[in-house]
Amino acid sequence: MDCSIIIPARNEEKRITRTLQSLKEQDFDGQYEIIVVVNASTDDTIKVAGRLADKVIDLEEGGVWNARNHGAGEAVGDIILFIDADTIAPKDWISSFMAVYRGDSEVVAAGGLLWPMEDDFRNKMSFRIFNWRTRRSRYAMLFGGNSSYRREFFLETGGFNTFSYMEDIELSVRIRDHHKAKAVLCHDIKVITSVRNHKGKRNKLKWIYRTTKEYKRIKGQWRDDS
Repeated sequence: MDCSIIIPARNEEKRITRTLQSLKEQDFDGQYEIIVVVNASTDDTIKVAGRLADKVIDLEEGGVWNARNHGAGEAVGDIILFIDADTIAPKDWISSFMAVYRGDSEVVAAGGLLWPMEDDFRNKMSFRIFNWRTRRSRYAMLFGGNSSYRREFFLETGGFNTFSYMEDIELSVRIRDHHKAKAVLCHDIKVITSVRNHKGKRNKLKWIYRTTKEYKRIKGQWRDDS
């Protein structure tokens, strides 16, 4: 098996079909499997996902990090790819990531950028700024909803940690500063994702402060331990 796609899903019965359809319509001519890890859902996500996914796993314990780690443990592909259940992948999503690994044997992780599904001016501007800052970072920031790893390496690292609510960014920093391994950010690999989980945050300045502080803590931890 060339690769495994892992989708964490909690109460996503109304959105996950579009995600799965985009993955079924890929131009990749190799072998791949689609694994949906349903964690602590109370709707019909399991039933809906079962119509298109190759494997559906039901977890009682919540947490997106837990779902992704569990899916990686069940995967059989040499490369594992993560995408969210409210996200749409372009037709060349798999083939683009696989080309990165086939082109450089030292790459252990690769990620792409995000673009808003809700296509209004405010969202587009926010994501342009967000992606610009991501591209300028000295680290290859791999976002959970558009990332990939060599499966053996991911399992050796222990996957996503539980002690940080920025578990995907923590792993990105850990790959570089602790494991001294090569991760790359691919500017041309974009997925379209919903911004619904970011709505309703009343104090965005407070959120920016908290995430910036957590990012500095993560960098400091692995820099000190390296």
